[in-house]
Amino acid sequence: MRIALVADSYYPYIGGIQRYVDELANIFSELHEVHIITQYVPGYSETDLRNNITIHRIKPLVNAETAPLSILRNYLQLSECFRELKLDIIHTNNHCSLGVIKAAKASKIPVIYSVHGYGLLCPKHSFMRDNGKICESFSSFACFRFCDYRKIQNLRIINDYRKRNKVIKSADCIIAPSRQVSQLFETEKNNLSIIYHGVNTKKFFPVRSESFKQKYGLDEYILVIARLIPEKGIEYAIRAIKEINAKLVIIGDYDLFQRIQRNPYMNKLYRLVESLGIQDKVLFLQFQDHCELIKALSGASVTLIPSVWREPFGLIALESLACETPVIITQVCGASEIFDNTVGRIIKEGVIENIVDAFNEILPNSKEMGKRGRIKVKNELTWNHTAVKTLSLYESVLNQNSYKS
Repeated sequence: MRIALVADSYYPYIGGIQRYVDELANIFSELHEVHIITQYVPGYSETDLRNNITIHRIKPLVNAETAPLSILRNYLQLSECFRELKLDIIHTNNHCSLGVIKAAKASKIPVIYSVHGYGLLCPKHSFMRDNGKICESFSSFACFRFCDYRKIQNLRIINDYRKRNKVIKSADCIIAPSRQVSQLFETEKNNLSIIYHGVNTKKFFPVRSESFKQKYGLDEYILVIARLIPEKGIEYAIRAIKEINAKLVIIGDYDLFQRIQRNPYMNKLYRLVESLGIQDKVLFLQFQDHCELIKALSGASVTLIPSVWREPFGLIALESLACETPVIITQVCGASEIFDNTVGRIIKEGVIENIVDAFNEILPNSKEMGKRGRIKVKNELTWNHTAVKTLSLYESVLNQNSYKS
């Protein structure tokens, strides 16, 4: 097969979507011809060959993240690119997908859309109300009748999101990373597939963490790895740590300290730590390189994912288990669907007491639970498992599709 994986951004940018595309591309390339198509980046070549994968950086995908509808206007240029590559199937990811789906249809090439976030589905990108509660009324865009966003919405915005929904549902198949994400789509069952993300257990594995602990004066600690935004629920982790005999390590954004003055939520977290008098129990760190990250994961007693929004999945959950560290995860995270009490705890979001109780339950058996967690992901949740299911889906779509491959 000639496969194209399309994403808003790719190397030199690094994030969850980029890891997803990269891991699948590397596995697919062992048996298939793989192209990664992404936006043009000044200073980088328009075409690269890396590990038998051809990377195309093209101008029609520029601004996909900030202006996804603009990519619709570029669909003819995208269609020309797809036809030149003589692709059999296109797998599009995130905001660029509107234009990619339309271009694929124009080119008569089957197209699959993977959901990684809610930017194309919800004006707030989070399905959260202004009161911090999860919006339950999202089916068929009923959210436009109930969401607090209506205060500033108008007919153009409503039509905009209806148009997005129509384009997305025209894809030959939609891949959702969890059951809860799949519930956002009213579509035929054979047009929707749930395929969990995976982890590379050769990159994420338990390592000695003494140097990380010594560097920051740590013994027992809970680890949170997340962007410092309200949806991630970090304030609940901070309130909980006051009641726990351990420290809290929060690994946040790359430019953490440069953004403190510009991010109200970050300021709120710092003020909360001060008001609770727990400055000696909470450590904020910028995002770490890979070697330091697996040390941080390996050394933690538990990794906490305290999200209060419908987290589509949450790769850090699998990465933590791969490093033999159990996980406490809120029930609104997609990754919670693969958990049971043998490798961690699933808790209700926004409840401080639940975090405290879960930690106290896990701590005596933390090492044993962590070992079971690594066995679980190796047996069930590697990127190879994801890739096999995704390739099977490609073949099914090609067999069912009337297009000539």
